[in-house]
Amino acid sequence: MQGVIERCISFKKSVALTLSMVMALTLGSVSSASASDGNAGRSGILLWHHEELVNVSSISDITNYGQSLGGCVAGSPGITCSISVTKSATRSISRALSVTRGFVAGTLGISSEASVSVSVSCSSPPLAVGQSFSAYPRGNRQYYRIHVTQNYAPTDQLSASLTAFSPNGRYYCVVK
Repeated sequence: MQGVIERCISFKKSVALTLSMVMALTLGSVSSASASDGNAGRSGILLWHHEELVNVSSISDITNYGQSLGGCVAGSPGITCSISVTKSATRSISRALSVTRGFVAGTLGISSEASVSVSVSCSSPPLAVGQSFSAYPRGNRQYYRIHVTQNYAPTDQLSASLTAFSPNGRYYCVVK
């Protein structure tokens, strides 16, 4: 019986806070206390701020052609090229609406570190004059949007489509 009474009291407090919040927003008397940690403003209203990633999708083990790890260009016919290097592949995480890199990385389940070390070792077939041989990092690309809502300055924002690329330590060597 005691548990039922406590739930009823809690429900009544929740309804009272919700009604107070609606009245305060209508009358413009909301304070600027932090919402994310559950602080109440001067008027006793619970303020909140919510961030989330929506429309999340991913492609696993793709090549990031925007980031060369090394390469060469044939100056004469029939030469071969070897790439043997350890380089840093950049982890890119797009952000918007003042959301932190750490929040996006944590929500996507990837590290927020800026790079991953990749050891490359590959050799080309015989190249024609002007052909190139290059190494590129592989990893996972994720697509998402950021949705932010809050009640102390009524906001409901949705970012444009964003991307993250997280290298997985693998590489791809290709003749172009």
